[in-house]
Amino acid sequence: TNGDNFGNSANAAGDVTGDGIPDLVIGASQEGRGDGYAVVYSGTTALRANARTIALTTGGTQTLELDAGSIHGGRDFLMIGTTEGLSASTVVQSFTVPLSPQGIYFEMMARGTSPFIQPLIGTLDAEGKGEAEFSLPSSRPGLEGLVFHHAFVVLDDKADLLFVSNPVPAILDE
Repeated sequence: TNGDNFGNSANAAGDVTGDGIPDLVIGASQEGRGDGYAVVYSGTTALRANARTIALTTGGTQTLELDAGSIHGGRDFLMIGTTEGLSASTVVQSFTVPLSPQGIYFEMMARGTSPFIQPLIGTLDAEGKGEAEFSLPSSRPGLEGLVFHHAFVVLDDKADLLFVSNPVPAILDE
């Protein structure tokens, strides 16, 4: 409301809403007119998955929906991933990539193909949207609880980063 000083403070607050995406908190101090208040704004989701788990006994596919916005329409994207968790982010060309890709992903990038993610490299449509699939065949027991995290980056014509998505998990289950 008028005079409440809404926006006087703002802070990245981590994942307040529990959806796995960092959120923003905007505060209003009320300047001596009582208790202030804060509003939590949920972060945006550029990468969404249709499932969080893949059964090891039967295998399965996780469909990944990419949305980098129309400003990136027609640009190339690259899928990246890790099983090492999200604690080790990587800074590349002033962008914080929310995971640290493992060696196997670098090998797949060098070959331009992946047995697990299709397509590994692709082109977003005119609206900046695309789709990829993470697929696993049925596997041996012992991998229960292993979590793959995937994200995507958008590249310009010189392979410089223009955009980095949020990560999404794929949890291996019995």
